[in-house]
Amino acid sequence: RSKAPPKACFFAWAAALEKVPTEDFLKRRNFHGPSRCVLCREEEETVHHLLVHCQWASLLWQLGLSMMGVCWVQPWKVKDVLVAWRRRKHKSLALGVWNLIPLAIWWSVWKERNRRIFEGKDLSLLDFKMYFLRVLYTWSQV
Repeated sequence: RSKAPPKACFFAWAAALEKVPTEDFLKRRNFHGPSRCVLCREEEETVHHLLVHCQWASLLWQLGLSMMGVCWVQPWKVKDVLVAWRRRKHKSLALGVWNLIPLAIWWSVWKERNRRIFEGKDLSLLDFKMYFLRVLYTWSQV
C-alpha cells in the first residue's frame, strides 16, 4: 500500500496503461493540437517521453536516484519502470520512500505540464526540483 494520495496512484496506473491525456493520446482520438512536449519543447509529447525520457523528468530521476545512492538504466516505458522499480527493493533507506519516488516524479512532471498549459506559468528548474522534493517529503510523512 502506497503513502501517495489515491489520485497520484491512479495517475501512475493510468500512465502505465498509456491512458493519460498526453498529446499523442488526444491525437489518436482526433483532437489535433500542438504535439510538442511543453517541458522540453523538443520531442513529441507521449506518456513515455513526458514521464520517463524528457530532460525535465530525467533531472528528477537523477535527483531521486542519487538521493538513494542508486545507479539505474532507465526502462523505455512507464509500465517497465514500475516493474523494474518494484523488483529493486532498496535496503538502505525506508522502502516507503523508495516506492514513492516514481509516483512523486510523475506527479511533479504532470503538475508542471498542466501549469504550463492551463495557467501559462512555469517553474524554474530549481523550483521544479524543490517542488518534487516537497511532494516526496510530504507523502513520506503520511
